[in-house]
Amino acid sequence: MKVQRVLARTVIFSVVLSAKAIAYSDLRRYACTANAGSDAIEEFEAAGFAGVLTKPLDLQSLEKFLARL
Repeated sequence: MKVQRVLARTVIFSVVLSAKAIAYSDLRRYACTANAGSDAIEEFEAAGFAGVLTKPLDLQSLEKFLARL
């Protein structure tokens, strides 16, 4: 279980670092993650993501999300 958490954190931080490296400031980036914890969502938003989708995705939530784009 501990190893899974470390691996999940590594993936999150890799995505966050990649998002920070993108040079296009007007590009809106959205994250999709199975980690729905508020700390993970805050990390994505702090890294510049415009929003976060959490899995499992249900069609109604996805439709509302896409309508806002």
